[in-house]
Amino acid sequence: MLFEQLTTLEGAAGEAALAKAKKCYRDICRKMHRDMAEFLAQLLLMVEGSDQRIMNRLLPIGFVPSTRPGPQMPIGPFLFMGAMMIFGMLGVVSVVSPHHAHLLPPAVMAVLIGTTRTIGILTAIMPKLRWSACRPDSRGNPPYLAWLGLACLAGIVSLFIERLAYAIALHDVGAAVNFSQYPLRPMAPMAFATSLIIAILCDVDFGLGQGWARRTAEGLLSGAASLIAMFICTHLLDLTPSTAGHGPAWLPIAIPFALGFGTGLFAPYLYRRARDEEPTERLAPAHAV
Repeated sequence: MLFEQLTTLEGAAGEAALAKAKKCYRDICRKMHRDMAEFLAQLLLMVEGSDQRIMNRLLPIGFVPSTRPGPQMPIGPFLFMGAMMIFGMLGVVSVVSPHHAHLLPPAVMAVLIGTTRTIGILTAIMPKLRWSACRPDSRGNPPYLAWLGLACLAGIVSLFIERLAYAIALHDVGAAVNFSQYPLRPMAPMAFATSLIIAILCDVDFGLGQGWARRTAEGLLSGAASLIAMFICTHLLDLTPSTAGHGPAWLPIAIPFALGFGTGLFAPYLYRRARDEEPTERLAPAHAV
C-alpha cells in the first residue's frame, strides 16, 4: 500500500486507534530492536569465528560492544518484601500462639516461613534478570525447564534451612535427618510453589495492560496457587501446617492466601519494572556521547 493512499481517521475511531498505537508502539519498537540485534549477532557468528574478528567487523560501521556489565540486580525490594512477610507472620503468631507447643518457638517458625517464601521469590526472579535462558525466547516460548529447575532449587534450599533450624534449636545434628520424630512442615513445598507461580506470572501476559487490573489478577492467581499447594501438602503429603491447632480454623487457609496474594501483587511488577530499566541495546554507536 502506498503512503499516499493512507487516510486520517477522525472522531472516536481515530482516538481509539491513536490510543492503541501509543500502547503498542513501545513494545513493537523493542521487539523490532531485539529481532534486528539477534539477526546481526547470528549473521556475524555465521561469518566470523572469533570475538576479535566480530569486533573488527563492527568497528568500521560505528558500533562497539556495550561496556555495561549487564542488568542491575535489584535485590533490595525483594528482601524488603521478605522482611514484611516475616514481620507479618511475627504479628500473627504473637496473637494466635503466644505460648508455643511446637519443638520450635512460634517466632522461629514465623521467620522460617517468611525466609522460605523470600527464597522462592528470589529464585524465580533473580536468574531471569541475569540469564536470558530463564526468560521466554525471541519466539515467545516459555522457559519450562528453567521454571521447574529454579522451583526445585527453592524447595531444596528451603528444606535445608528448615532442617538446619531443627538442628540448631535442639542442639542435635541428628535432628536434621530425624524425620519421624521431627516431621517436615510445608515450607519447602510452599517455596517450590511460590517460585513456580511467580516465574510463570513474570513471563506470561494475560492482556490486562500494565495497571492495577493486571497486578490484582496476578495476586489472586498467586493466592489461589498457594491455597492449592497448601491443600496438596496437608491432604496428599500429610504435612502439618505450622499454624494448625492454633487460632481460628480458617487461619491455615488465610495465611497462605495472604502471603501468595502479596507476592503475586508486588513481585512480578517489580520484575517488570527492573526489566524496563534493563539496557535493551547490546550494540552502541562508537560516537555516542
